Amino acid sequence: EDPQAADNLQFVKRALEELKPPPDQQDQQDQQDQKDEQDQQDQQDQQNQQDQQDQQDQQDQQDQQDQQEQQDQQDQQDRQDQQDQQDQQDQQDQQDQQDQQDQQDQQEQQEQQEQQEQQEQQEQQEQQDQQDQQDQQEQQEQQEQQEQQEQQEQQEQKQIPTSSETNPKEGEQPSAPLTAQMTPEQAMQLLESQKDEARPLIFRPAKPPTSSVFKDW
Repeated sequence: EDPQAADNLQFVKRALEELKPPPDQQDQQDQQDQKDEQDQQDQQDQQNQQDQQDQQDQQDQQDQQDQQEQQDQQDQQDRQDQQDQQDQQDQQDQQDQQDQQDQQDQQEQQEQQEQQEQQEQQEQQEQQDQQDQQDQQEQQEQQEQQEQQEQQEQQEQKQIPTSSETNPKEGEQPSAPLTAQMTPEQAMQLLESQKDEARPLIFRPAKPPTSSVFKDW
């Protein structure tokens, strides 16, 4: 089957034909040649078997190496997949934490906003209450001033004598001078209200009184 071996065999055959001995020695030479050929054939077969065995060993080694490389690639792919899954899980965890932090920040901002609004409403209510109290105080003061003014006018009206009192008729005794009764508080209020408007009042009756008792206003 090997071309080189076939060529060697033909070369040997031709050499043997050329070196063929005489007829007497032909049998021995043929036997020797057959033995040599058989030895060469055996050696060739052994060589072929050895080559086949070497090829099979190389093939087995190559197959083992291929399997090992495939296993290594598979292991590497598995590790890469695990790393990718871990990275995705870490990213998801970070995203979840960020979302929770954002929600918490929004909640705190909302609470702060509500507290600020409540504080502003409370301050507005307090300002409104103060304004209402001030308005009530002013109304009460105005009412008191109005009452004081009315009391003062009533008091003045009571203190001004009439013409019949200042000029008694003939034969009539002059009436006793009028005296107004005021409480100390009313007197103090009257003095305070008249402090800036105080001025002398000159009373000149049209007719001199006949009695020496008269009230000089």
